[in-house]
Amino acid sequence: MAETKRQTFLSPSVRRMVCELGFEDVRRFTTEDVITSLGLVSWDALQSHVKYHPDGEDVDFVESVRGLGPLWRAAHRYLTSLTWPQFGSVYHEWLKWTNCPQVTAFLERALGDAFLLVGKECPFLLRDLLASSELASIFGKNKMDVLRVLLGSPQSLNLRNVLWHGFAAPGEVAPMYGSALLLIAASLGFCLGEFLSRQRALTLTHRPFFTLPHLSEMLVFPDVGEEELCVMEKLIGSSTFVPEPMEPQWRAAVQAYRHHRFFDCVVLLLPQLEMGLRATFARVNSCPERLLTAESTVLYTTFDEILENTFNGSNNLLPEELGNPLMDILLDLLSYQEGPRLRDHLSHGEVPVPTVPMAVAAHILSVALVLMCRCCTRGHDRLQENGYIKTLLSVTDTYRSVFHPVGRLAQQIFECVSSLRMWKDIHGPSEENLDSEWSNFPEVLCAEGEDSTRSCVMNMLTSAQESVPCLVTTEASDSWLRDCGDNERTSSGDERRRAATHQGRGGSKKHRAEECPAAPEEQQQKRPSAQRRLLVNHGQWLVQPEEGHRLLASVQQHAQLLSFPVPPTRQQPRVALEAVALLRSVARHCLAASAHTVDGAASRHDQWLRKELRSRQRTNYVRMLKSVPSLSRALWTVTATVEWQLHRLPRLSTCHPRTSQKHIRLLKGVLQCMENLVSYTSPSKNKWAETAELLDKLYTAVHRLLHHLPSQHEAGGVSAPQ
Repeated sequence: MAETKRQTFLSPSVRRMVCELGFEDVRRFTTEDVITSLGLVSWDALQSHVKYHPDGEDVDFVESVRGLGPLWRAAHRYLTSLTWPQFGSVYHEWLKWTNCPQVTAFLERALGDAFLLVGKECPFLLRDLLASSELASIFGKNKMDVLRVLLGSPQSLNLRNVLWHGFAAPGEVAPMYGSALLLIAASLGFCLGEFLSRQRALTLTHRPFFTLPHLSEMLVFPDVGEEELCVMEKLIGSSTFVPEPMEPQWRAAVQAYRHHRFFDCVVLLLPQLEMGLRATFARVNSCPERLLTAESTVLYTTFDEILENTFNGSNNLLPEELGNPLMDILLDLLSYQEGPRLRDHLSHGEVPVPTVPMAVAAHILSVALVLMCRCCTRGHDRLQENGYIKTLLSVTDTYRSVFHPVGRLAQQIFECVSSLRMWKDIHGPSEENLDSEWSNFPEVLCAEGEDSTRSCVMNMLTSAQESVPCLVTTEASDSWLRDCGDNERTSSGDERRRAATHQGRGGSKKHRAEECPAAPEEQQQKRPSAQRRLLVNHGQWLVQPEEGHRLLASVQQHAQLLSFPVPPTRQQPRVALEAVALLRSVARHCLAASAHTVDGAASRHDQWLRKELRSRQRTNYVRMLKSVPSLSRALWTVTATVEWQLHRLPRLSTCHPRTSQKHIRLLKGVLQCMENLVSYTSPSKNKWAETAELLDKLYTAVHRLLHHLPSQHEAGGVSAPQ
């Protein structure tokens, strides 16, 4: 491939700026010309070589880079003459202000912390931060102009972006620029100390570092050991994904991992991943000009554009080249707002060195290996036989996004199910302490519309099971049911599973509808005694036997539907994303209501046993216990409905706009009921009598939503609006 034969990925003007201008002035300065007796830079010397345009409005970056070159060379000679103990004794104290004295990459974040001494909202872009009046008031405008020549403008050396986006090959950025940044960081620390000594009311406060979220959900690859590192080293020289000039950086990343320098490994590898993906992006989209650093007037190609769905008004062809699962891995790692967005946070100095774990470095190495395998040209057949590579590719092909809103919703459903399973641990008072309290309050019976709504939900889940048979094994379902209750309930659940399996092999819709009939009146009359019996039996669910069997049927369907692949995450239309946002809010409120009830019941039970409840609290506690069975059924129904809605997203995306908008309104109705439910069940409210009335409204809202789901023949966008 032509792009892998290139010797540079800097455009001609950028290459001249970075590689040549600083060496055109051949004058030789002494250390004393550049470095003060304290070991800091001489700001007067530097500022005298910063040139401005004739109008005086802005820095002339070309002339400034040329003029400062001899001074940087002198500074580099001085710095490299120091031993490590000498360097530490001189500069450690003045680098503390960066909050990470070992790594000057944190200079950007430290400058933002200094900005907040006098400013309110720190600029996001480094070039705006360096040009701010706030930093000029602390350090002086001339000092900031020196730093802008090195870092802060697309017209300057722009070292931060050239390096972090993977454009510069080893040897293209002269070491003297690294020495310059190190000395300037220390010198600014000295200046900041003087500023704070004058402004005693101000104290430099460092913003908290970013905490990498939910990493365990994303880290799916096997461990990386010495054997795997050797495989990677062999691939570096044979894969077209690695441009030849960049090979030293790749090998340095492998060595950093081998020596447990995981931060260094990640910092070295992420720019190289961007470089390799940029080359692949340019090839498949036939835009070779996007491979180079752009001029200052044109945006260059970064991860943001590489991972977009479209390019220049057409489909981005990179997903076709890499496959959607690998794109999901990259988006989870780099792009989605709820994911780690690792490159962004690292490049802005928001992740401290010790907190980059081995597992994250191993994950990025594995992603790099997969990308190299997809672009391997030599020894491809032999590579496919390697057991480790086969495992990597298999894991990649089955990956589903966890940080796209659809993936987060799927995780929230699991959390709701897990929380509701904890209701089996809700205990009631002993029987002898219950009689005088229990009889004073009416039973909370089945809410209006409950049976028909629950039957509708469970029939829909059964239909979903039929559409993808054998996704859940008998053993897996039995295990799920065993976790949910005792042997009697499991036995009944087994019968329900066998009936559902029979339906999946040809049972009629009429038969399915009869599976969960509306409870007859005589059953409802029996409920109080059954409910009373389970309440006084510690360790049992607060659910009637017949309702427990029906609930387990719903749990059975949960186990099977949760094993379905979630809908595709990429290229979701706006209406689908709006629906997902509402469903996530519903699930979040369902989880909150469940937590309120479980925690409140446990707390009140402990207080009951210790006889610490006042009369009104005892009354409210009994009301809560009587509400638990109906509330349990309602929350299971809502969770199942959210789950069903998730798997109907593709249908919603293709129906008539007026139909989809009505569906959104109905979702908002369910959400409003759930918001009220969370409020009523909160420790500060405890409105259990009102909760029973609210469940009637909730079932009505859910029933309307379920019956509004467009049928198959309505899903083409041409049906009459409902």
